[in-house]
This record gives sequence, C-alpha cells and structure tokens, in this order.
Amino acid sequence: IETLVGLLIDEGIITLGERWRVDMDRVEKTPLPPGLPRLIEAQLALLPLPERKVLQYAAVFGPLCWDTALLEMLPEEEFGETAVEATILSLELKGYLAADDLYSFAASQAYAFRRDTVREAAYAAIPVGERRRLHLEAANWLIATQSDARLSAWFSIDEMIARHFAAAGDDPRANIWRQRAGIRGGGD
Repeated sequence: IETLVGLLIDEGIITLGERWRVDMDRVEKTPLPPGLPRLIEAQLALLPLPERKVLQYAAVFGPLCWDTALLEMLPEEEFGETAVEATILSLELKGYLAADDLYSFAASQAYAFRRDTVREAAYAAIPVGERRRLHLEAANWLIATQSDARLSAWFSIDEMIARHFAAAGDDPRANIWRQRAGIRGGGD
C-alpha cells in the first residue's frame, strides 16, 4: 500500500497538505502497474536520473553499499563528489536508503536499502552488460579496501569479491577468490 500511495503522490494524483487531495479524474485514467515489482519499477522511473543511477550502482553491492564506492564508480562527467552526496541525501530523505554507521569504516559511510524490493528493482533495471562492468568495479573497489580491519571483521571480503567476479562473468578470478575465502575461512 505504501508503494502504491507513494507512486500516486509522485504522479501528482495525490497532493499532500493539511488534508490530502485525490484527483479522482486522474485516478480513473491512470493505469496502475500490476503487482508490487511493477509498482516499484514505476515509482523508480519517476525519480530524477541521478537518483535512479545512484540506486542502481548501490544495488550492485547488495543490501549495503558505501559512499566512497559510489564516488569511485559513478561517471565523473555526470557526478562530482558534491552531486553524489546530495543525491544520497535526497534518497535518504525519500526513504530509499538509510545511513548505517555500524558498517561504516574509515572515511566510508555505509548505506543500506530500506527495502529489498527497491534494491531488486533498481538492480533489474541495469542492462546486463553494464551490470557485469559494475560488478567488476565493485570487486576492484573491495580489493582496494579489503585491508581495512573494520570492514573485514564484519564480512568475508574474499567471498564478496568472488561473488562480484562471478557476476561479472570472470570465473577464473572468481575461483581464485573463492579459494582464498576457503583458505582464510578454514576451508572445506
């Protein structure tokens, strides 16, 4: 219901104020997407392009991402540091992302998706070829940050790197990182 109401607000069918107003003519004329995944896709499609792109890049990491990773991965010509920070703040205010201080480390602020369904829809909207490239970039970012003791204390970085290489279609490197994870984790 929350997603449906959010979509109707974003479409301007419901206007907020002291009393909510519903434009009944537009309600009757507006086709609604069937099912929750389609509703979420429609809601995300109404976001400004920078916000959609940040959500997509964040979704590549999974339920948790870091601002420094997004800063490195987002195209410089489209996003500068200030624009990325402003976009993340906007997404936080809109309820898509939440700052997660527990998993923040060094100068990296962690952000979690508030809803898995939003993350899944954002991820599904990434073309497959671009998705592979982004997983490769995510793996490389994790390799560069794996020495941070706080990050590696919470997660098996080697397993995360292996998953990203596998999703990028780089099976030889994925297997190397799986082996490293097995050795460091005690192995099977």
